[in-house]
Amino acid sequence: MLDAYAQAVEFHDEIPPVVIRWRNLPDGDVFQIDQNKKILNLNLKYRKDLVGRRSLDPEGAPVIEVLIHPLLSRYFEGAFLGR
Repeated sequence: MLDAYAQAVEFHDEIPPVVIRWRNLPDGDVFQIDQNKKILNLNLKYRKDLVGRRSLDPEGAPVIEVLIHPLLSRYFEGAFLGR
């Protein structure tokens, strides 16, 4: 799935990739963004519901990564957007 998505979306080699991690986050937080370090933390609480298991393997959730990319990619591009 990630290969097919990469063919459909333009990626820039000079821009470092965003690291996606599953972490324990406060209740109610689905994700947290660290723009400076280019890290997207997803709430581990929801992983089993979204992926079907609790594996911490980042390769185990390509569908989630593909769905999140168009929603959150603007937060990792260009200048700071503000609050």
